[in-house]
Amino acid sequence: MRLSGRTHKRNGCVCKVMLLAGQIPLQICPMRQTEKWRMAAQMPRVGLAQLHKRLAAGEALDEMLADWARRDHSGWRMARDQATMELTDVEAIGGWAMCLDDPDYPRRLRELPDAPVVLFGLGDPKAMTKRHLVAVVGTRNCSPLGATMARTTGVLLGQAGATVVNGLAAGVDAAALRGGLQSGGGGVVCLGHGLDRIHPRLNAPLAAEIVAAGGALLSEYPVGSSIQKWHFAARNRIAVGMADTLVVIESPERGGSMISVDIALDMGVNLFVLNPPAGGRRWKGNQMLIDAFPGTAFEDPRELLTRLSGLKGAAHWVSKRPPVLLGMAEALPTALQSLWMFLMKQSGAHRAACAEALKQPDHEVQSLLTRLELMGWVVRSPGGIYVPVSSSAAAEEGAGPVEG
Repeated sequence: MRLSGRTHKRNGCVCKVMLLAGQIPLQICPMRQTEKWRMAAQMPRVGLAQLHKRLAAGEALDEMLADWARRDHSGWRMARDQATMELTDVEAIGGWAMCLDDPDYPRRLRELPDAPVVLFGLGDPKAMTKRHLVAVVGTRNCSPLGATMARTTGVLLGQAGATVVNGLAAGVDAAALRGGLQSGGGGVVCLGHGLDRIHPRLNAPLAAEIVAAGGALLSEYPVGSSIQKWHFAARNRIAVGMADTLVVIESPERGGSMISVDIALDMGVNLFVLNPPAGGRRWKGNQMLIDAFPGTAFEDPRELLTRLSGLKGAAHWVSKRPPVLLGMAEALPTALQSLWMFLMKQSGAHRAACAEALKQPDHEVQSLLTRLELMGWVVRSPGGIYVPVSSSAAAEEGAGPVEG
């Protein structure tokens, strides 16, 4: 068939009318690249995996859309209008859309067989590329120790030059993101619904902090999309798919963390699993993974950073061990040094555990912990766990050691 065309102006835009022999004219308006990709995701009987296969085989996006327009112009126009509306909606809430061929689209995520061809986002579009991403995941119903380990891991990763990425679930996910924020690492969140809501609602303030700190909220679902149970497993593939490393903090034998592990193994993402410091069903997934892959085990967040620094290609971002070292105790007043050493060795502890280890009354230990907290050397996590952090930030603000 012979295809010819002419242009005319309609509704303020220049359109091209394609004249196909024996058929009605096809009016094709200029579209943004993101609109084209959103339309491609809606092509009938073509899922994301099939779309990627066609692209890999050399079929061009414009050719696919033009072929669809010739075969089903009505469906093509509906998809175009839908794509335009989705982009308008995300821009109305201060967001943006990023397509597969955007330079800021996460490089590793492109390797996923069913990678989203468009990501909707709030926050900094460069948050996925300006620092290395480490996915930190675990159970929603985590133990106080799991929450402490997650937050400490986030703190150390931020200090080392990485950003935590996960799905903003309660428990381990939220604790790791808070740690990353605390140390200036920002955060990247992959949602299983539209950007106009946060689930769970209790993490809405945390999501706002992440955006304000230069991080980003991401979703493959347009604004207004409702929450579906299968969306959460789907969003895990995005968080893991864009990460250099997956860290499992605390997981039962079934759940989203184990799905994330499967994705990491399929994609060749580095995997590290916290060696269970306690028994019980909450840690059963960790033990299963370590039994299957002994080399993935690490004992505490400080060892994790040491292991990460030894990975091929990691030297340029884990450039040195973070400044949370036992030797920092020498900079503290004598009365605080033993307490700091104990907190460092335990990667955080409850006041009662500190009092027992130091053989001092609870009220005296509480006073010492409060001093460390005011100086910026520890942070009190949920459950009353005191977690050691770098004093470098405090020193920059003038909160140096005091006489004691």
